[in-house]
Amino acid sequence: MKKLLGIVVLGLLFCSNANAAEKSEEELKKKREEVQRLVEAEELRLKDPLYSAESELGISIKEATQETEVIKINEGYKFTCEYEEEDYSIIFNANLIKSNILKSEAVVNYGQLGEMYYKYNQKVSSSGKLSKPKFEIHYSSNFDKDFKKAIKKLTKNFKELFLANFIYADFYGKTLKPIKIKDKKAIKKVKKFMNDFAASFLNTKDLAKFKKLKLNAYRHYLGTTIIQSEKFYILRSKVTFEHPDENFLEEYNLYENYLVGYTFFHAASGFSFAVILEQMGEQYYPECTIYKEDNELVTIDSFEIFN
Repeated sequence: MKKLLGIVVLGLLFCSNANAAEKSEEELKKKREEVQRLVEAEELRLKDPLYSAESELGISIKEATQETEVIKINEGYKFTCEYEEEDYSIIFNANLIKSNILKSEAVVNYGQLGEMYYKYNQKVSSSGKLSKPKFEIHYSSNFDKDFKKAIKKLTKNFKELFLANFIYADFYGKTLKPIKIKDKKAIKKVKKFMNDFAASFLNTKDLAKFKKLKLNAYRHYLGTTIIQSEKFYILRSKVTFEHPDENFLEEYNLYENYLVGYTFFHAASGFSFAVILEQMGEQYYPECTIYKEDNELVTIDSFEIFN
């Protein structure tokens, strides 16, 4: 059950992967793009002193001194993502249809435990705000019954936290502010899920310990960067954990007492993806592709950005 906690609370990241059929050519392409990225970053650094290297990132960021434009999903773009971990993989797709409907769908493969397909639509208001999604979830015929029961116990929270790491509705229809802000909504949502998880799977003694867990969440809009000639807004998030019993944090793989993540917003399309640097003892590096009019516009391998 602790593995499920890791997968659901913060583990469902999204990323995209280019077709690897011609591996050698793909590797050469990535190397060329990496050289281009480094050249662009260096040129920006030389031209503008406000560009500086963020310690955890391998790119230069123009420090934010004012709020962004309103974050919203725009027409004419498509977003595809893939991610593969030891225990599961995700293939995610999203695009705007009928001018004001954001359609998202994904296949989550848990290996021998089976596959899960989900899709949801969200209305996009004129101001860019996203409505609450209408979910549709299907399981493969061979999906593990016990695992399915465990997921269904947490269905509502599962959906909310699944969304929180990708195209997070709370950011849309708003601007990003260039200061560190306490993320009260994130605290509330994650705390609620963790309490529901504890109530469903832990015994009375462990449940009492779990309720003593305290957490805080912060976000900070750092500024903009240019990747393959495309502009991105970069948001840094951090969650800290506190518990009177240090062994408790270690037991749930919260060794460092905090989690750090970044969200990249593509300025032109509005699509975004999250990267978690330290998550339940693991690191996750998504790779995402954005298309314009069905033509590949930019592909980002976050592993290269953070290493």
